[in-house]
Amino acid sequence: MKILTTLVLVQTGILSLLFVKIVNIEEKVSVVEQVAQSRPVSDIFSAPLTDRYSRDSHANSNELQLRNIIREELAAHLIVMTGSDNQDDSTIAVESTYTAENQDQLNLVAQKLDYFESVGSISEMEMQNIQTDIAKLHKADQGRMLNRLMRTMNAGDIKGRL
Repeated sequence: MKILTTLVLVQTGILSLLFVKIVNIEEKVSVVEQVAQSRPVSDIFSAPLTDRYSRDSHANSNELQLRNIIREELAAHLIVMTGSDNQDDSTIAVESTYTAENQDQLNLVAQKLDYFESVGSISEMEMQNIQTDIAKLHKADQGRMLNRLMRTMNAGDIKGRL
């Protein structure tokens, strides 16, 4: 009987701790939602890239690309979270520069797909390589290239394993 009482008390304590944690998390989420609603997306993500990190003479283009990608993803996530369907100018600008940088990669993937279609088959190693190349593309281009790859494989134009 004492063991049962002890277990009930321990469970009650754990449940009360979980309740307190949930309340704290809900408060934090409400604060974030209030901040997101009070400031437009363009104000949050349109800050210039000339901060203390990019002023450094050793900052490389990979870091700037990564920052642009992160800004784009955060802007897209915030738009989804706030329920707004319109894109702001900073997101469109980031997407256009990102797409311009990857145009050569897109052409390379398209040429590889054309080649594999003409050959009619693809090895597992080649499939991994093309999937890696597709992963380097912008999201919209990734979708188009993966869709094209799946269509050609389903049609039997390319024999191989995904």
